[in-house]
Amino acid sequence: MQRRQAWKVAQAAVTSRLLLLLAMATSRAVLLEFHPGDDVLQFDLRLQPSEEGAPPCFCLPGHGCDDNWESGRMGADGEPRVCADSSTKMQDVKGAGRHAWLDRFYAFILPPITKWDAARFLTLSVDPWARYPPQSLPNNTITYDPIDDQTTCTGDATCHMPTDTDDDRRFHSSEQAHAFLPLLPLAIRYTANFLVMAAPSVILPPTYEATAALSAMLINILAFAIAAVSLYDLTTSMLKIDALEKGASSDDDGALQRQLAKTTALLFYINPAGVFFTASYSESIFAMLTFAGHAIFASNKAATRKSVSKVVTKCIATILFHGALALFVVYPVYYHDRRGYNFHCLDETNAPAWCDIERNGRNFSLYAHVQRKHWNVGLFRYYELKQIPNFLLALPALSLSFAAAAVWIRRSWIHHTTCELERKDVQEGWFGSVCLFPIHACLWSFDALSASSFVFVPRKSRKDGDKKQSGILLGQQFLSYYAILAGFALVGAFLAHVQISTRLICSSCPAFYWFCTALVFYDGDKRTGNERKSWFGLRPETVLYAYFALYNVLGAVMHCIWLPWT
Repeated sequence: MQRRQAWKVAQAAVTSRLLLLLAMATSRAVLLEFHPGDDVLQFDLRLQPSEEGAPPCFCLPGHGCDDNWESGRMGADGEPRVCADSSTKMQDVKGAGRHAWLDRFYAFILPPITKWDAARFLTLSVDPWARYPPQSLPNNTITYDPIDDQTTCTGDATCHMPTDTDDDRRFHSSEQAHAFLPLLPLAIRYTANFLVMAAPSVILPPTYEATAALSAMLINILAFAIAAVSLYDLTTSMLKIDALEKGASSDDDGALQRQLAKTTALLFYINPAGVFFTASYSESIFAMLTFAGHAIFASNKAATRKSVSKVVTKCIATILFHGALALFVVYPVYYHDRRGYNFHCLDETNAPAWCDIERNGRNFSLYAHVQRKHWNVGLFRYYELKQIPNFLLALPALSLSFAAAAVWIRRSWIHHTTCELERKDVQEGWFGSVCLFPIHACLWSFDALSASSFVFVPRKSRKDGDKKQSGILLGQQFLSYYAILAGFALVGAFLAHVQISTRLICSSCPAFYWFCTALVFYDGDKRTGNERKSWFGLRPETVLYAYFALYNVLGAVMHCIWLPWT
């Protein structure tokens, strides 16, 4: 039963991606593309034939498909290499027997997933030298910086060398590359190389760049499906844990739990940041790793409830385990940062000015520096009048996130303060309530943390009424998830570019979907006979689905024609 349901969830997730991809491709084919600006990197799939009508070179020198990429773009004779199609397989890709309709299909379906940040991920996957500053490139190498519109050369190659006034700008491309972590580019590159080796040459795109875009599309579809299944399993596990905490059997409301999990998965299929889960962005992989990790932990949590007698041992084991996980997550980021620093700063005679910061004994983060310098990321830095449209775009996701955190806190506070009064069997006046507020706050904090842990056994009320459901997907066990949601909402609202808030939250916060599911199932009339409240005459789920659908349509249209939907 569980396996069959997971397969249905995966099928629905793949179908949703294919439909959205088709919508994106159709939008680009029908509508006129805008010019994004000279400072925006664009990724060339090279699917257009040359003026002579010859098929394009499959692999360019120095790219990830080049067996001799480490030698740069110059041949042993000192002449620039035009092609690196050294293997018979690469020559077959652009040879006779290709289907013209398949090439037209690739030219239709692939360009929409290469816009905005996707161009950077694809460039980093195709070109191993994209992260290196000019002085680190091999001898006799000519590189072109599409951002700065200038050519930089080393060795015996003849071209324009940057002057002193260009000293800062010539590092822009390599600096900006380090704002993008390498997991997705490496996955795309290795998948593309695997397709070149294993797939029949007749079905591959005619260029390595297009093969990389195809690889990114396949990776994101697969990752999205795994993320959807993980979110479904996570929701099911958390509902079982919540039922056990309320003293009920996890099988009592099995049908309701499955319906809630299905609705959560459905909301993930149509989430308002859907275009970023389809394009060559890292949202799908991030969601897959995040939701899968949560699901694995929650499944173990549901299966192994601990008694109070094992609290100390389990606490130590939990701290060590999560400490190791934190190192596992943080170290790659630190390594990426140090690697970028070494790329730029080992040659002290030809290094950017920021290399002196750490040499003078001060801590330095290349990632933070690049975000601050090139994208103006920082606390309240994005609070400008011209950014009001971006704040409006992020307003629904941020509003839902803050509302979710507020509702959870309110329900938790009411539950714990009520239980505390019942234990004492006293009635407090308003004066006593004010005086005892600090005590209640401390007790509430302890109870909330203990109730959300799989180690501690939370204190129960003496009354059977506390076993009733206090709120769908808003129980005490969900504390950590709503805390994560509130944290990401704060980052999006005050620190990062506010327009990324929607995709940031949708790719990292299961609680966002749980709160939306709670709104869909806001049906007090089914349990108590009360009338369902409406928003301006509309049911909550109607407003929610309209918001999700509108953002999917706008994203499919605007993102693909270089309008500001990033």
